[in-house]
Amino acid sequence: MTDGYGRLGVSSNPFVADQVPGVTPELWLDRPIEPPVEGEIVELIGPRGAGKTSLLLHWRRQFGGPYAHIELGKQRWKPPPLGPRVYWDEADRIPTLILRRSVAAIGASGGRAAIGTHRSLHRTLRRSRLTLRSVVLGRIKPTDVQQWAQTRIAAVAIIPTPDLIVTDSYAAELSATSAGSWRLIGDELHKWAARLAAGR
Repeated sequence: MTDGYGRLGVSSNPFVADQVPGVTPELWLDRPIEPPVEGEIVELIGPRGAGKTSLLLHWRRQFGGPYAHIELGKQRWKPPPLGPRVYWDEADRIPTLILRRSVAAIGASGGRAAIGTHRSLHRTLRRSRLTLRSVVLGRIKPTDVQQWAQTRIAAVAIIPTPDLIVTDSYAAELSATSAGSWRLIGDELHKWAARLAAGR
């Protein structure tokens, strides 16, 4: 299979799933979403694979501050970390009372927070001193798919122009069937590249 990828001009499948959460800096594509300012909480709303975790970790790399992935089960009853800048992932798992108290503490100290959630937490967050900004990570455009794919192809290219091209029509198909999930797009592109490497 390695020889198959070599024939395509890449060293390996460009769409292998990341082994750790987030996106490495060299593969990061900027989004027109500003991080929270002082006295603000930004909730990133979207389905699994929409990029919430990647954006939270990207902001954390830039600005610092504690990050917490809220687990299911008893662990979710543990209050999330506090500080001038915080990043809480899967925040919709935090029990309402704990979430209200934690956000109130951030607001009282003039801090800022960014949270990832599958649904809006407006009713819980609106009582805090923080200004709430809701960002819905929705439809992924075909041009976004192509840019995302090209960045990953370039990262493993062994010749200037690899023979792996996501056409306009294929990008449109992936966009239409992705349900807003980069994870689904990545899975489909991984299988697509493997088929090409195998000569199918």
